[in-house]
Amino acid sequence: GPARLALGRLLARLGRPEDAARLLQTAARDASSRTAALRALCGPLLALGLRAAAAEVLARLRRETPALPPSPEELVALEEAELAATGPEGDATGVRRFRVGKLLGAGATGRVYLAHDNLLGQAVALKLLSVGAAASGPERQAFLRYAREAEAAGRLRHPNIVALHDADPTRGMFVLELMPGGTLAERVSAEGPLSLAHARRLALDVLAALGAAHERGIVHRDVKPANIFFDAAGNAKLGDFGAAHLADFGQTQTGGFFGTVAYMSPEQITGGAIGGEADLYALGVTLFHALTGRPPFLGPDLVAQHLGEAPPAPSALRASVGRAHDDVLLRALAKAPEDRFASAAEMAAAVAAWPADDTSPAAIAGPVAAADPAPAGAVDDEACELGTTARGRLLRRRDARTGRLILVEQVDAPLDEGQLVDLRHRAAAGGPHVQRVLRVSDDKREIWYELISGEPHPAADATAGERAALDSAATAAAFALTHFARTDGGPVWLVAPPGGPPA
Repeated sequence: GPARLALGRLLARLGRPEDAARLLQTAARDASSRTAALRALCGPLLALGLRAAAAEVLARLRRETPALPPSPEELVALEEAELAATGPEGDATGVRRFRVGKLLGAGATGRVYLAHDNLLGQAVALKLLSVGAAASGPERQAFLRYAREAEAAGRLRHPNIVALHDADPTRGMFVLELMPGGTLAERVSAEGPLSLAHARRLALDVLAALGAAHERGIVHRDVKPANIFFDAAGNAKLGDFGAAHLADFGQTQTGGFFGTVAYMSPEQITGGAIGGEADLYALGVTLFHALTGRPPFLGPDLVAQHLGEAPPAPSALRASVGRAHDDVLLRALAKAPEDRFASAAEMAAAVAAWPADDTSPAAIAGPVAAADPAPAGAVDDEACELGTTARGRLLRRRDARTGRLILVEQVDAPLDEGQLVDLRHRAAAGGPHVQRVLRVSDDKREIWYELISGEPHPAADATAGERAALDSAATAAAFALTHFARTDGGPVWLVAPPGGPPA
């Protein structure tokens, strides 16, 4: 059974579907290899033009495993993904590192799957390429793009950059942080322009990511809504560094026309020198789109518009957008790089002055991606009471929607309008160096905060480097913040009220 299964799979990969089908049918008679052989059999049957037979095999499998894909083509893609994701140890022991789930996206050069990584013990996005290192022409360029992404992401560790957990470009496999909140492009398409508070928070998150990249000599070159991702709590992260320019990559990898024309800076279009200002221009286009629901230039000649046409003021397209937004975005969209912001930090300081005037509690953190509910009867053995506050008590709890531990303040009386306004502004200030306010319950009796690890320290204890990072957040004076925590991503102002001993 197992030997015929292995040989059948090998023959299928060698393009001999008839011989493979015969061996896999024999292997399916052995109880120890029945299910695996039937799953592997669908590919050869489809290759032979026997789709009805493949559909019948899948129907038998789905009676035992209803979670399998509904079509034989999808099952074949899943089988290919699982085989591609099997490391050498899997071939020897039958133990696979990844348990591949549903298909998240597909393109001409590969597929992305939801998978469980048994090594990391968590859900990941598993990117598997259909092009390899030996490819030529356009496929070779696609492979080099992914290899460049792996190298660039490997140099960056930042809370607002999608993490690359592992990569094996020679096998065409990339293990990425799972971002269940989707992309900014998907969100604007489905829900329209972002709230002002959410747009401000998004801008600060992405600027923090760009600042970290630029400090390491990396220019992203393809900032756009499709490359900005959200985690389950609504935090924005910059991903897809496949077009990135690194100073020491060499001309063979950095040359060429990279980026997306609708979001591309004039100097990228004309082939001029590329610096961090190009990313700030692209972010300006992206934020314009996020605030107004459309990019500044609509075509048909996007190249000519980026090179010579002045963009409209965002406030002319949306009444709630104000002069502060116009000033920042029109400066970011200046044609000459030297007329834009000198750095991501300078642009972030200007964005920090944007007002956040949304009126609904739900607007505090923006839309949160839907997630599967917790199983009935699930028990959170990590929940506990941490202490009391001036208006209630603090608890640690695991959010069933995201699987993250959070800090919850339960207040004795519903929050009044003044308290809600204060929370909205604190939420808008959230970012890499400010603890985030995640949510207010509908009854206004619970506030959810990001759970920050590490002991609280008085602001006076901050080192010079920590002080600079904390000051860049520009929130301490506005919100009377007095303590911070040291984290792997740097110092973080603590927004949640301190808790005393449990009552």
